[in-house]
Amino acid sequence: MNESANDQIEDEAFYLDSITQQSDNEVLFSLKDEENKQYVFKYEGNELILDRLVDHVD
Repeated sequence: MNESANDQIEDEAFYLDSITQQSDNEVLFSLKDEENKQYVFKYEGNELILDRLVDHVD
């Protein structure tokens, strides 16, 4: 699971900020881009799906 997610992260030029295990079958990845914008993705069906953009990051 993580290899596929990591490949997708590299392709999109994001870097991993954190990983949160929400439940047995739900994992959230917090990613940042080159401009330090934070995105939260869900891992579903062997792909990362954008869940939300975090507008303000301290």
